[in-house]
Order: sequence, then structure tokens, then C-alpha cells
Amino acid sequence: MNNATAIIAFVIRNEDQPRVQFELFSKLRLIEIRVDEKLLEFTPLTEQDELLSSSLIYTDDRQLIIRQSDVNSYSISYGESGIQFIVDVRSQFDFLDLISIIPNTFKEKRKFQGILGGFEGLTYPNGTNVSANLNDDQALFSYGELWRTTNASSLFYYILQDSHAQHQDLNYRPTFQQDLFTMYANTSRFQMAKNICRNMTREQQCMYDILITNDPTLGQIHQTYETTLQVLNEYVELVTIDIENDKTTSMET
Repeated sequence: MNNATAIIAFVIRNEDQPRVQFELFSKLRLIEIRVDEKLLEFTPLTEQDELLSSSLIYTDDRQLIIRQSDVNSYSISYGESGIQFIVDVRSQFDFLDLISIIPNTFKEKRKFQGILGGFEGLTYPNGTNVSANLNDDQALFSYGELWRTTNASSLFYYILQDSHAQHQDLNYRPTFQQDLFTMYANTSRFQMAKNICRNMTREQQCMYDILITNDPTLGQIHQTYETTLQVLNEYVELVTIDIENDKTTSMET
């Protein structure tokens, strides 16, 4: 993964709720979860049978709940608000995928700000909408740079001699998708990536990750992402139908 850009840590702050920090340490094959800087003591479960009986990692009286939902998956939820984050961790502990779930009820109540955007799509720090095509990774790189944190704005907790500055590389430039695809066009590596990622919603992103790392197993985390999204969409559809049925019943009554 030396040539790839991968997410290995994130921090969530939800209004007055405790801050949650999730971080991978691939060399130690370790996951650290902190709540308001306090390190949680837990051992990731490796057997599905164990998860059925003991998946709770943390809960408090403010409805913050952290669970291990699968052998390589974790969930961070905020009770009745419906806000939830699903984390899929690669078994090598060197890459994670993060899905955020924000109920539609927040659409009119709250204005979201940050690199992930909001209900209306991506926005710059000044509040204007991003007009760039989401497949234009060069434009999106420039967009992401505008959201780069500073030592003062970072939410991360750093220990010992670690610091925000040690995780910054202002000269870094990624290998952009078109350049990478051109580099490996008509090669067995390109064909491998194409075969693995065929029919995936994020086919080009999947191919990029495999090409940049030469690691075909990265296709699995993309497949997990697709499956998770499908399950969530089906759940949302069922809930929407139930709500509409309840409204109809109330009107008839």
C-alpha cells in the first residue's frame, strides 16, 4: 500500500456528544478507539459466533453506541438521532472504508459542513457548491486540499511525540486516475483489475485501488461496500414504505 492513498483513521464530533477517534495500526495489526481521548480497552472478535453474544464495545447515557457488527466491521451510532457510521476494515489493518448515514429529517434542520459535503453535495469552505464532476479526481484533490486541517482545527488526539505536523505532506501529489489507467493500459494488471471490479457501482475506483497497489484483494473491500450499501438502501426503502403506510392509515382513520 506504499503507493496508495488510504484512510487509516478518522475522528467524529457530533455536537455535544463525546468525540470518537478510530485508528488503524497495520504493523501491530491493531485498532485503537478513543472516546474523548480515553483509549477503550477491547479485543476485536474474530469469530462470527462470538459476535452474536458480545459485540458491544462502548455505550453511555448520551446514547453513543460503538459495536463490532461483523468480523471486519464496526458501527458508531447516536441513538434516537438515527446518525450512524459504518466502518469496514481490511483484514491487513491498512485500509478502512467509512459510510455515513444521516436521516433525511436533518435535511431542513441542519446545514452540514466539511469535506464529505451534505445533502446538496460537496461544498467549499466558503459555502459555495462544487461544480466539478465527481469523477474528476484532479479537481477533487484541489477541493480536498481546501479542507486540510491545521494544528488548531484538527480533532485528533496525539500521544507522546506525535503531532499534527508529522502527518502533513504539503508537497504530496497522488497518481491521478487517467494517468494510472494510461500507464497500465493493455497490460495483464489492467485486465485483472477490470475483471475483479466488473459490474461494481464504483468500478473505476475499484480498478484504481487495485492498479495502484497491485493487490487484487482490495476488490473485496469494494464488494463489502457494495453489499453494505445495498442492505442499507433496502432497509431505508422498507422504513419509507412503513412510514407512508402509517400516514395512510392515520388519514383513513
